[in-house]
Amino acid sequence: MRRIRVVDSHTEGEPTRVVLEGGPDLGIGSLGERVKRLRAEYDHYRSAIVTEPRGSDIMVGALLCEPVDPRCSAGVIFFNDVGYLGMCGHGMIGLVVTLARIGRISAGKHWIETPVGVVAAELHENGRVSVANVRSFRFARAVTVSVPGYGPVTGDVAWGGNWFFLVSDHGQELSLSNVETLMNLSRRIRDALKSAGIRGKDVPIASSHPVRFGDRRASWARFSRLGSSSTRNTPPRCCPSSRAARTSSPRRR
Repeated sequence: MRRIRVVDSHTEGEPTRVVLEGGPDLGIGSLGERVKRLRAEYDHYRSAIVTEPRGSDIMVGALLCEPVDPRCSAGVIFFNDVGYLGMCGHGMIGLVVTLARIGRISAGKHWIETPVGVVAAELHENGRVSVANVRSFRFARAVTVSVPGYGPVTGDVAWGGNWFFLVSDHGQELSLSNVETLMNLSRRIRDALKSAGIRGKDVPIASSHPVRFGDRRASWARFSRLGSSSTRNTPPRCCPSSRAARTSSPRRR
């Protein structure tokens, strides 16, 4: 039996499981190459680490790796119950705090390598963590898909370390009492995006992660669907990057 050593943390209740020892040997290529190998040859590690009975559909895993970039304190591959993440904001915060807890880093600014680029993270003396994400941008504006049972839905395709479909004019109440309807709508939007062949720069949106609903009338109202069945009533920490890019990227189509 192979033992895997992990440390669990939470960021405002969102869990991260950092794999310190016992993960697969992914070689010494780029993190992009290593995540491809992890997906193709060792996906059973992902499912064993973050799914039932040891995990749950809200768990994010973080496989600690040796970085390629010499500036970086660590490399990391994030994943959840359905697949792999280019970046994870709350996971990055959990990783930085975990690295400090095990004595790998101290307070100050650090660089962490991910499959989608180098992220800057600052561990403050009071234990707070600030993260400067990879470059974010809006890839496609005002994309409309026909969603069975709901009709046309329009949103923007944006990048913030993962691909997002950002929807504002959805006609739904963003409240806990309406979660089941929002979940059903998000599933149908993903299916509609896939059927329509709507993609990010290099992957279908449906194979990426959140469908996110916003409310123009209330800047705090957010609902994001991640993984197979998990939800957030606050956005994942990569999501604000894509939202900011959405409002400041007039050059993209």
